[in-house]
Amino acid sequence: MKFNSDKKETIIMYMLEKIFRNDKTVIQSTAEAFQISKTTAIHYLQELSDSGIVRKEARGVYKLAETEHVLTLSRENGDFSRSEDRIFESFVMPLLSDVSEEARTIWSYAFSEILNNALDHSEADTLKKVVKCNFFNTAIMITDDGVGIFSKIQKHFSLETLDDARCELFKGKVTTNPAIHSGEGIFFSSKLVDRFQIISDGLIFATDKYAKELNVKTDSQIKGTTVYMELSNKSKRKAIDVFNSFSDEDMQFSKTLLKIAMIFDMSPVSRSQAKRMCNGLEKFKEVTLDFADVDFIGQGFAHQVFVLFQNAHPEVQLCPINMCQEVMMMYKHVTE
Repeated sequence: MKFNSDKKETIIMYMLEKIFRNDKTVIQSTAEAFQISKTTAIHYLQELSDSGIVRKEARGVYKLAETEHVLTLSRENGDFSRSEDRIFESFVMPLLSDVSEEARTIWSYAFSEILNNALDHSEADTLKKVVKCNFFNTAIMITDDGVGIFSKIQKHFSLETLDDARCELFKGKVTTNPAIHSGEGIFFSSKLVDRFQIISDGLIFATDKYAKELNVKTDSQIKGTTVYMELSNKSKRKAIDVFNSFSDEDMQFSKTLLKIAMIFDMSPVSRSQAKRMCNGLEKFKEVTLDFADVDFIGQGFAHQVFVLFQNAHPEVQLCPINMCQEVMMMYKHVTE
């Protein structure tokens, strides 16, 4: 049976989604979903395999084909003098021919900012860039062998722990060299891509629940920092819209968003946790505190944030959102 091109494209996209989600029954489920024979489904899979989009791993088991491209820069060889935009144009851009214009714009910003941070801050001898592409997504990983990012922040700001340094990155406007960096690169890069992780000093900085739950092994003895970014090839997210959502009428970076569940491993209860979280928030006009997936907050934490910090900085608008009933009760208890 032959289908028109639209029908066939729908079937193929369905199959690719199943493969992307590691569905081992792609042939059977496709045949049942579209009332086609298994032979037809296998024929379509063979076409995808011949075109290099999928690969067959075993009988009836398919995976999305993935290409991997690696570039290593060495300080000793003088590679660090190459500008990040030239590296993007020569190494990354040729790999993005099949992605949306919006995705290319995002990658141009995120890759350049993260690579620039590594070149300027890491004190590394070697930088390794890996680009992995499949039908749906592109992932870029930048690894250096220098000073871990959390160690660098901890030392610069005289923070008590590495986790305090990790907490600082959630806010934005954090830089150890304000003369040449605004501290906005990591913040906006993490908001532009779909998945964002920093792995360093045995800790993981992640901005979404999915990334936080990834089974990533961390070792505090491993030197350096790894930044992992992932974005849909068909992304329609406009970079300017993301920048505008954190800017005021003067186009200044005046708003920030903190996902409480990503900052703390457990529900925050103490004043000391609140003080660490609030450190530096006076730089912003508006702070959105997202309590999604937080089941409880302590009275001390709530009082420190919503009473003491707010009274000390009335010019900062605190905007709590996604509070469950228990969190809302504590919020009202300290503010009413």
